[in-house]
Amino acid sequence: MYECEQCHGDSDHSKYHIPIVDESKGKKVMLHLECCPKENLIKLLHEKVESEKMFFDEALNLSENLSAENIEKFEKKFGTYDEIKQGIKIDKLVEILAIVDQLKTLS
Repeated sequence: MYECEQCHGDSDHSKYHIPIVDESKGKKVMLHLECCPKENLIKLLHEKVESEKMFFDEALNLSENLSAENIEKFEKKFGTYDEIKQGIKIDKLVEILAIVDQLKTLS
C-alpha cells in the first residue's frame, strides 16, 4: 500500500493499484498512474520497455553462449531464481500495459 503524493489517496483510489515513482522534479515521489503527467508516463514507458528489452537480449545472448561463467554473470546482473521468487516483484508487463492504458485515456 502507498499514498499518492499528488492527491494523497491510498492505492485503493487508483484503477491500476500500481504506484509510479516520479523523479521529474528532482525527488522521488509515489503517484497513482492517473496523477502522473502524460510526458512523464511516456518517459516511464520508454524506460521500462528498454529495461525489459535489455533483460531479454541478455537472456537470448546467454542461450546462444551458454557456459557456467555466463550463467554466473547473468545471475549477478539480474539475480537468481531463488532470490527473485523470495522478493516482491511487480510484473513489468502489467506495469507497461497499465501505463499504455492510462496514456490511451489521456489521448
